[in-house]
Amino acid sequence: MTTRTTTWLAFSLWIFSALFAAAALTSIVLGVSVGISFFQLGSVLNTVMIAASFSTVGAVVASRRPKNPIGWIMCVGGLGVALGSLTEAYASYLLFSGPD
Repeated sequence: MTTRTTTWLAFSLWIFSALFAAAALTSIVLGVSVGISFFQLGSVLNTVMIAASFSTVGAVVASRRPKNPIGWIMCVGGLGVALGSLTEAYASYLLFSGPD
C-alpha cells in the first residue's frame, strides 16, 4: 500500500470512531433529558474518552508509520470501544426511557 492510501485508511477509521463516539454522547444527553440519572450513564462517558484517545493516537501512528502494527491495533481498538459505548448508551436510553 502507498503512504497516501494508509493515511486515508487510518483517518477514515478515526472518523468512524469519532462519529460513533458523538452518537454515544448524543444518547447520553437524550437519556439525561428524559430523566435518567447521569450516574447510570457515567461509564459510557469514560469509554467514549478512551475511544477518542485510542483512535487519535492510532491514526497518527498508523499514518506516519504504516508498517507499525501498534497504530493499526489502536485504530481498530478505538473503533471497537466507540461502537461498544454507542450500543451501551443507546441500550440504557431505551431501557430506562421506555414505558413503565
